[in-house]
Amino acid sequence: MDYIELDGIRISVKRKNIKNLHLRVKPPDGEAEMTAPLFVGREVLREFASSRLQWIKQRRAELEEKARAEKAGYENGALRYLWGRPLRLRVENDARTRVTEKDGELAVSLRGGITPEKTADALKAWYRGELSARIALRMPYWEELTGLRCSAWQIRDMKTRWGSCSTATGKIRINLRLAQKDPVCLDFVLVHELTHLEQPDHGARFKALMDEYMPAWREARKKLNG
Repeated sequence: MDYIELDGIRISVKRKNIKNLHLRVKPPDGEAEMTAPLFVGREVLREFASSRLQWIKQRRAELEEKARAEKAGYENGALRYLWGRPLRLRVENDARTRVTEKDGELAVSLRGGITPEKTADALKAWYRGELSARIALRMPYWEELTGLRCSAWQIRDMKTRWGSCSTATGKIRINLRLAQKDPVCLDFVLVHELTHLEQPDHGARFKALMDEYMPAWREARKKLNG
């Protein structure tokens, strides 16, 4: 792989059969990567990268700050949420890994040493269990009310979507982070995705069905995205 170095920043260059230059800074480590047409010369690549150097630095700084914030979010005293309720995090060593919630505290016991990564993994597994149990209760309720049935559902750690569905297979995916939101937010996502099984787009008929199935869905959506 080819590289260009500017102001101490190494930018990898990938050649493809494309027409335009593209530059991105990839999470989580801020790696800079340029995708270039097959026959563009190095001077053109360097000039293009130089024109975007300030943006590269800014994007790398944003990713570093995000990484610091995420690390702090898994330390003692950090604020976490379960179904909209704030909980203070307490992390400690123990003979086995487990997570317990009691009296406004979320206790994470870790076997074999404490790291942000191990804390995050333990919390994700715990949130997955909490969310799975609630979906197992609420999905049948909404299926009965709407008359719609999904073929299967699964929990995914999605970055940009609260839920998704495949009208071809009838499968629904639910975002893991919903375990941290008010329960009405999960209900909204379940109804939203079930309704897509009947109406794929977000047009007037979709909204009319949502009004029928969950009259307060707009308030729930606002709470979810607030």
